[in-house]
Amino acid sequence: MIEIINKNPFRILGVWSNSKQADIVRNVRKMKAYLNVGRNIEFPTDMQSILPAMSRTLESTQEAQADVNLPADKIHYALFWFCNASAIDGTGLNNLASGDSAKALSIFSMRETFSSLINRAVLSLILSDESSAISAYTTLIHNFTYREQFIAAICGDTFQMTEETLAHLLLDDLATTLGADKLMTLVYNNADKDYVTNKVVDGLLAKINSEIAKAKSASANNAAASLRAGKSLISNTRSTLVSLRNFVGSTDIRFQSASDNLAKQILQNGINYFNNSNDDNDIDNALELQKYALSIAVGKITKDRCQKNVDVLLNKKQRSAYEKDLVAIAKELKSFQASTNSISRARTLVNNCKPHLAIIKQHLGASDDFYLKISSIVANNALGMVIDVVNRTQNSAVLALNIANGTLSTTIDSAINAMAIIGTLDMTPQERSHFNANNTTLNGISIQLSRAMNQRKQSTSSSSGCYIATMVYGDYDHPQVVVLRHFRDNVLRNYSLGRLFIRFYYKHSPSWVEYLKDKKCVNSFIRKILDKFISIYKHEKN
Repeated sequence: MIEIINKNPFRILGVWSNSKQADIVRNVRKMKAYLNVGRNIEFPTDMQSILPAMSRTLESTQEAQADVNLPADKIHYALFWFCNASAIDGTGLNNLASGDSAKALSIFSMRETFSSLINRAVLSLILSDESSAISAYTTLIHNFTYREQFIAAICGDTFQMTEETLAHLLLDDLATTLGADKLMTLVYNNADKDYVTNKVVDGLLAKINSEIAKAKSASANNAAASLRAGKSLISNTRSTLVSLRNFVGSTDIRFQSASDNLAKQILQNGINYFNNSNDDNDIDNALELQKYALSIAVGKITKDRCQKNVDVLLNKKQRSAYEKDLVAIAKELKSFQASTNSISRARTLVNNCKPHLAIIKQHLGASDDFYLKISSIVANNALGMVIDVVNRTQNSAVLALNIANGTLSTTIDSAINAMAIIGTLDMTPQERSHFNANNTTLNGISIQLSRAMNQRKQSTSSSSGCYIATMVYGDYDHPQVVVLRHFRDNVLRNYSLGRLFIRFYYKHSPSWVEYLKDKKCVNSFIRKILDKFISIYKHEKN
């Protein structure tokens, strides 16, 4: 039941809305006389058959008299009380007093006048027929004749009130009583609809701003308070924001401004929470706020800021999923860098890191810059160790020996095998180019060694292994024999006489070796001569 009808000042004063001032004064005297001796008084206007019982006091009587003292106030309350301006009104009101509201409504509808319209409107409100009430009110207020007659009946011919002012008086009270949302569905006059719409919008905006102020008051350094404030702000404004959009449209500046202000405050609450939180699920909690903020943001600046924060949190969430793998790779690299250089250690590094790299790749993708950087670091470390081992094996001080005893060949084969494993890793373009260049070099060395070994076998086969130096030192790959071959290849071959000597030597040496192979003293003597020669040659060469 509408409170402004139940406790209407005209009802308390026991008069109709169009009653004379003298009637009001007379009733007030009578009520005071009764109330001073502790007695209650009833009037025909109480309508206790359809309204709650009336209980008057000296205070309520005085307040009621003050409420209708000014003309504008009388008009305001007259909109919500019965008017007795004709015989038809009197008959209808009598039926209503006896409790026959249906009969009264039928009588009020027999003839349309300003008073029958107000009586139908008030009765319809009492009967909860808001649609019929709005219809009667609309006709009364927006019909010039009825409106002027109504104002004159309540306040006299000298008082004036505009159509807009009268409409707003009514709509303000109905919006408070029925709710602006419901009233919006009932009004059909365009001016009334616009007014109610604006009233609804103002109310929605006020609620949103109030909730933003509450969320803003949460301590920025208190993670729990910031999270609660953000969640409450979402919960308390979600339906309000939807209603605002439905009323004004998504392109309306009021909606866009409210959306952005909400988004910025929710975003800030999320940032404050995450910056101060130690919760295990702090990323998910912050993302809940930031994703919602992004979903309602309208302006580009606000939307971009929200998107940036969401992206940062998503990256952190992704990284947390493979954080253990990053730690494991870092541990492998630290151990690797502290170990002795060996090709097998390089292979071990790659094989130990590959499972962890696979998990990171699964989360980030094969083309992700961060993933490629981590994978390239592993590849670069392994490659560096392989290159270092190969370079040391090729060191000029021991190269001849390493070639002779097969160490270089074995090292190159092992390096090529390691390179095949390293090559399975994903790398940045720069690291891949570096790897390919070194891989090509290693394969080139391998080919050269293979050719040298074949030449050696062919040479050994053609001479039946019977070179004098080999006979004297007992091994084709003896270091001293290697030096003599170096002298042959780098000195004798450079001169015509030297080349003649080489051809002469290879022609006759097999028979010499066959003749001398069992003569130890001769072999010992030849060895001393060769050792002396080799010593002089090495000294001159250095």
